[in-house]
Amino acid sequence: MTMDDALTSFSGRRCVVTGGLGFIGANTVHALAAVGAHVIVVDSLVPQHGGDVRNLEGVVGSVDVIRADIGYVGAVAPAVRDADVVFNIAGQVSHHESMTDPLRDLDLNARSHL
Repeated sequence: MTMDDALTSFSGRRCVVTGGLGFIGANTVHALAAVGAHVIVVDSLVPQHGGDVRNLEGVVGSVDVIRADIGYVGAVAPAVRDADVVFNIAGQVSHHESMTDPLRDLDLNARSHL
């Protein structure tokens, strides 16, 4: 199976991408939208963590964006309930911030996912 075959397998499927406004997440969203997936993005846009709505330029009209922390069940549960695939890419990415505030890092990278 080639990479194109693998991507095509997501055509018509409901895909949720957490952290979908960051660099890796947004590129995942672009690839999924290009093959015809219905894409739902969940991102909290934590400052200094790389998320930016401009990362979805060109696909904004073809994806749904939910601005919420993945730990907020009220916003996220309905999005993932009927998902065929969840790409969990959300996370705090600053090494410096993880060292200066390790409890917040734990909340963002572990507790909220749970």
